Amino acid sequence: MRRPIAAALAAAVLSLAAAEAPACEAHKHTAEAPQTLADGTTLSRALAVVEAWIPAPPPGAGAQAAYMTLHNLTDKARTITGVSSPQYAGAMLHESTVRDGIAMMAHVDKLPVAPGAMALFQPGGLHVMLMHPKAPVKPGDEVEIRLALEDGGTVVAKAQVRARSQGGTPTADNHAPHHHGPQAHKGS
Repeated sequence: MRRPIAAALAAAVLSLAAAEAPACEAHKHTAEAPQTLADGTTLSRALAVVEAWIPAPPPGAGAQAAYMTLHNLTDKARTITGVSSPQYAGAMLHESTVRDGIAMMAHVDKLPVAPGAMALFQPGGLHVMLMHPKAPVKPGDEVEIRLALEDGGTVVAKAQVRARSQGGTPTADNHAPHHHGPQAHKGS
């Protein structure tokens, strides 16, 4: 694990723990206590999101990948069952692989994250595929990504759009020629 990710993850865990520390016995909270937004979305605090980012797309791109690290902060397995973004018409979980020299991308229906484990979304592997932006994005913009959990909760990530020189390098996930394989995933 790169040091910036480890430091960011430690800071996220510490800030989550500090935010959840009870002010008195009558106001006990746990890392799993949900929060409800005005639109009715239930936010889950079961997964910490660290270093969410999107490589800046070329002009006119209809799809782009988002990356992040998720850490399950609980003693229960958590399963991601869907993804969305208010800034895109569609979003899906994907996994890129290379078989026999051919880059393939498969839809991931469900992504379980074991207790205490991490799920690494990175170029050439798991990623969120954002499709049909409602407006162009550029370096410095922030994109909201909502991960739906099997228990009905939602984890919200704020992904920073990065210039390609800031770590947003071209990858197999940028929709260069590749094959969309079967809709199966080993975690399904």
